[in-house]
Amino acid sequence: MDKNKDKRNFLDEEKEIEKLLSEFESENIKIPDELDERLNTKLKELKPKKYKKWAITSVASILIIGVSYAFVPSFRTFADTMFRYIFGDIGIENAVNNGYKASDAQYINIGGYDIIIQNIYIDEQRINFEAIMETKVDDMIISDNDDIDNKSYYELYVDSVNAAMSGGNFDKDEDGNIKTTINIVGGNIAELIEGKNTLSLKLKLLKVSASYDKSNDFKYETLGTTNVELEIPKQLSKTKNIEINKQIDDGDLNLNIDKLRVSPTMMYLNTYGEVTNIGELQGLDNLRIISENGEIYKSSLELSGMGLENGGWSQTIVPSVYYDKGKKLKLKADGVLVNANKKIELKIDDKYPKKIDYFGKEVIIKDVKYSKGHLTVKYTTDSSISYDGGSELDGNSAISTSYEVGSKISGIEFENVEKKDSYALDLRLVLKYSYPINIEIENR
Repeated sequence: MDKNKDKRNFLDEEKEIEKLLSEFESENIKIPDELDERLNTKLKELKPKKYKKWAITSVASILIIGVSYAFVPSFRTFADTMFRYIFGDIGIENAVNNGYKASDAQYINIGGYDIIIQNIYIDEQRINFEAIMETKVDDMIISDNDDIDNKSYYELYVDSVNAAMSGGNFDKDEDGNIKTTINIVGGNIAELIEGKNTLSLKLKLLKVSASYDKSNDFKYETLGTTNVELEIPKQLSKTKNIEINKQIDDGDLNLNIDKLRVSPTMMYLNTYGEVTNIGELQGLDNLRIISENGEIYKSSLELSGMGLENGGWSQTIVPSVYYDKGKKLKLKADGVLVNANKKIELKIDDKYPKKIDYFGKEVIIKDVKYSKGHLTVKYTTDSSISYDGGSELDGNSAISTSYEVGSKISGIEFENVEKKDSYALDLRLVLKYSYPINIEIENR
């Protein structure tokens, strides 16, 4: 690292990181040491002091793997850590620095386990709080280095709200606390808290075996449930809707950029549309919002967005422009993300590798293996593929998805598969459709 790093301004540092990222995304898949170091240093600068360590996995690894929390159960700890860092750290820190207040901490007991609920933040788009396990638990897996034999994960969930994310695993932080962070996003939070002084949530504590049982599934045990009353701030920060209403019709692309929903800790950009003969849109590719003073708010964890009733997509951006005083904002993107659902006939005894035309993009099926009711498919794609949106085999969803760092090989696994001559594989890949977007919007 350059010893004069502290003398550089924010934009210079961003440009250098962008340059390293562009080199990283080339055919040479090896992570440059300088990129890894710069990104981790950047995250440390953003993290508030009270959160001493969230992201235990290297940032460059996050960029390589690009996995979906919803579709990759084998990346349980990794995805939890990444999700909690992006949602529970950067967005909240930005809001706290602008006067955002937490509700009072409280002590609860679930099934004989003492737990502290603290750092409670509530607005109309998200409910966030930490839970610290006070009771000593001998068989809990609390780090990636733990021996998992005869041990279990302990998970705390909100069992009373229909949301995209509402729980997480306990693990040990740098201070030795056994902690998890609950983020409730994706539900209709505004309706839950409207006109109320307190919000009642049902919490469930689960014990999950670290190994499969005889039926090739994880064994869950409910240790207890309890209701907790969270204080809703009297001066609740209301969500601001920045209307954009921009329509783009160009060739096969039909895109409607509806509005930006802005709360203190996060934002959602609502879009809808399609690319003819490919599929419906799922947000913008490399989305960023830029303020008048040059601050960049980027799309974070696009996979954590939400589907809308009109078939559109609500894309997550963290942190938020809620406290930005500028009158104008710029919205930029490299293009759109498209749900490209295409069925492929898959045969176990076919010759592999096999090239597949996937809406004009090349997908190579590297290998197909069947064993005791489990079918595994390995394939590669190029950089025009954003991610796997949830593959299906004969209408049944995959139980896990993986990515082999260094080889660009993705893997999908299906269970309870009857052995037969052929299957209908729907990869459900999300494609990048290039169309530069640069529009100015009113910040009001």
